[in-house]
Amino acid sequence: MKRPPRGRSGRLLDTRLLLRSYVFLGLLEAAWAMFMFFLVLHLGGWRYGQILAAGDPLYRAATGVTLVSVVFAQVANLVGRRYEERSGLDRGLLRNPLLLIGVALELTFAFAVLYWAPVGAVLATGSVAPWLVALAALGAPILFLADLARKRLARPVARGGPLPRKMRT
Repeated sequence: MKRPPRGRSGRLLDTRLLLRSYVFLGLLEAAWAMFMFFLVLHLGGWRYGQILAAGDPLYRAATGVTLVSVVFAQVANLVGRRYEERSGLDRGLLRNPLLLIGVALELTFAFAVLYWAPVGAVLATGSVAPWLVALAALGAPILFLADLARKRLARPVARGGPLPRKMRT
């Protein structure tokens, strides 16, 4: 609100936004989700090259934890994207009740994916141990902190000014 509006030639989607969203954050989110997928498979005794049927409980559990990992990362993405240059936690999360309702619904959906049979049947997902859900949730602070670090490093460059003394070589 403190910045002037975009000009007529200003775009809602630009190259920087697409690179940040799909290359930086998207690849980080995908890497975490796939790590969780293969971790569940590995812990279940699967080895590379072994083919699992789509209905196999191990495959369904790995699929479920992958989806839940994406949901957790998207919550962090929502918080981190609230501001272009600040953390997203600066003004607190409790000020926007719709944001809280949205996050609560998203997390409810995540647990339904794993632990409510009707949703699991529709999405072909299965349950995992609670500690794996907690590990999947670590994707949220990883994504959030990586984005915050990117913002801090990009801030001097985006403003066109010199780098702070601590960043000069």
